[in-house]
Amino acid sequence: FTQQGTAPKRFFRAMHLFPLRSNQTILTRSASEALHASEALHASEALHPAGTRPDAGCALQGGICRIKFSTPTASSNSYGIADDAQEKCYDRHDSARPGPLHAGDQCGWPGFHQDTRQTMKTRTFADTGRTVSEIGLGCWQLGADWGPVSDAEALRILETAADRGVTFFDTADVYGAGRSESLLGQFLGQRKADVFVATKVGRRNYPGPYPTDVLRQHIDDCRRRLHMDVLDLVQLHCIPPDVLGAGEVFDALRTFQQQGMIRHFGASVESMDEALMILDQPGLSSLQIIFNIFRQKAISTLFAKASARNVGIIVRLPLASGLLAGKFTRETVFAADDHRHYNKDGDAFNVGETFAGLPLATGIELAEQIKRFVPAGMTMAQFSQRWILDHPAVSTVITGASQPSQVANNAAVSELPPLSADIHRQLAEFYECSIRAHIRGVY
Repeated sequence: FTQQGTAPKRFFRAMHLFPLRSNQTILTRSASEALHASEALHASEALHPAGTRPDAGCALQGGICRIKFSTPTASSNSYGIADDAQEKCYDRHDSARPGPLHAGDQCGWPGFHQDTRQTMKTRTFADTGRTVSEIGLGCWQLGADWGPVSDAEALRILETAADRGVTFFDTADVYGAGRSESLLGQFLGQRKADVFVATKVGRRNYPGPYPTDVLRQHIDDCRRRLHMDVLDLVQLHCIPPDVLGAGEVFDALRTFQQQGMIRHFGASVESMDEALMILDQPGLSSLQIIFNIFRQKAISTLFAKASARNVGIIVRLPLASGLLAGKFTRETVFAADDHRHYNKDGDAFNVGETFAGLPLATGIELAEQIKRFVPAGMTMAQFSQRWILDHPAVSTVITGASQPSQVANNAAVSELPPLSADIHRQLAEFYECSIRAHIRGVY
């Protein structure tokens, strides 16, 4: 008795006529109906038994989905990730999670234990001797500047990432003034896991100077927040090009490495010129760059040289601040404290860090045109990340997330097949003809 668009009114009327008791189940014909009905139920507690909550989930056989009323407890239940298009759930275990259910959110019911989680592929990370997940987690969203994310939701995001095989986590000391690092450190303290943590320093006192004692203090602060005696990777965080070129800051990092504070070091840069300028720094393990369908310059300028020097490539902003998920419209509005509002034209920092340097309206129009290249069975966000992974020089893609379902969908990219050579050729031509001229800022 639910249909998209008309579900709330009809569903409310039906529920008033046929009140349910605890542990009863509603069967629906699709994931869409189960999700829609669950949201309607959450909107009015009067429609379900007192002291219970509706949980929606989809059986993997027969296309039947259900909403079950159960009493929330602190005990572990089995949950899945609802997929509105494929009408199936990926199983995971978690504590009870009340709240309205949306496509892609956690769903489930006690006793459902079929495990369909994907296998994350790994890549060797430069000269470190470590392998890392090819899809990592960018933790900027867990700090600030992307809309509100509660501590509890941030920890669920981190847990979902670890559950899905993510082993590479990227953060920075300035994300939420240390909040992102603190949450990651809290999570790692609760869940012992073999992960690779990359953090960044250099923006707290931007644009400098960068004396050794200041860098040492900033790195010590990172170690304290992350609860790590030795940091896996410390990256210079988009510091001025003249400071990078002078080189003294790398001498300081090599000193910290020798003293056992950090295992490896790298740099997050804004432009290909900056990347090439420091590529021959002794001991440089990685470069973090903006690389996505909208910004393809690294293919011709950097990748071959970085591979020849065994320098890892960490890709940030793979979805161009969400544009390449294909869901923004001209009516999309961002909160005042979201960088996609206050930095859309580069008023706070490099414009390339927001929407890959494209004007928002232009980016939305271009993203619509890119949708025609997306193969069946992939979301546009997955397609955009798969395109990046098809480049062997890339070590890991640090896609961000503001909810657990996004993490699960991103992790699934690792199992998707490579895109065809023809799609890569068409996207290269589309970039040259339709995108490149619109990119603003250093690149």
